Amino acid sequence: QLTAEEQQYVARHRVITWALEENRPPFLYVEGGKIKGISIAYLDAISKKTGLIFKPQPVANFADGLNAVIEGQVDIMTSMRPTGERAVHLGFTPPFAYNAGVFLFRLNSQPRSPLRAGIEQGDAALIYLSQRFPDMKIIQAADNEEVISLLEKGLLDVAVMNEASAD
Repeated sequence: QLTAEEQQYVARHRVITWALEENRPPFLYVEGGKIKGISIAYLDAISKKTGLIFKPQPVANFADGLNAVIEGQVDIMTSMRPTGERAVHLGFTPPFAYNAGVFLFRLNSQPRSPLRAGIEQGDAALIYLSQRFPDMKIIQAADNEEVISLLEKGLLDVAVMNEASAD
């Protein structure tokens, strides 16, 4: 049930633009020309309950989507962890999913020193890794698919991402 204030907001702001990252499974992805994922199911449920219309604005990757919402080019972005830096620019709802971070290694790999770690550009874990492991060589990729590809090719010792994307 929406409050009177929320109903007024919906009446004034019927269309909400959101940053569509096409390659963040299982949260957002395109399959057969259709946008799918956990975030889409959540936006659809909100739309049905409120009458809001969510209009996707394609972005190249997570980092571009984050910049687009900070700069006001889009209204919202889904599936993002709050950080202190992000909270300066953005408001966050309570999470609709809890998703742990994981490390992925190749079987029988021989890690180097310093360890080469791959992570998606803009991932919240980047700050943590930089502070906690200053000797680690961090390689940022456009998306998690690229991170996994670099790991498979032996160009990384470890891939860092959320558990759902790793699955």
